Amino acid sequence: MIRYTLFFLIAISLFAKSPSKFERCRHMLDTMNKNGYVDRLIAQSVNEQIAQNPLLSTNPKLARSFALKYLSFSKLKPRLARVYAKTLSYDEINAFEKFFATKTGQRILLKMPKLIGYSNYIAQKELEKHYPELLQSALKP
Repeated sequence: MIRYTLFFLIAISLFAKSPSKFERCRHMLDTMNKNGYVDRLIAQSVNEQIAQNPLLSTNPKLARSFALKYLSFSKLKPRLARVYAKTLSYDEINAFEKFFATKTGQRILLKMPKLIGYSNYIAQKELEKHYPELLQSALKP
């Protein structure tokens, strides 16, 4: 009897369904948003759009309510989880989740949009500086 019980327990452990990558990514995203940081990042992005767009700046309340309706973390989470699951391995998902569970991970998460913005700005300025060279090369016969 003990032999059959042991066999049954081993079989269950071998065939037990582990969480899918999608489910792991959903959990990772929850870890990223544990202090509401993802929603804060979305709000920060909306505020930047309001500041840059004259149409939105005339009615910021409307822009914010629209963002809450369509761009909240809970609305985006399923689609984000699918993208992360397609892109990341299980090891990467686990490493990200461990990192974002730390205080440093949470602080860096808040700084990433600004760092990405600066990076894009630097690249744009460099492109503008050398754009005439690109045009000249493209127009050569």
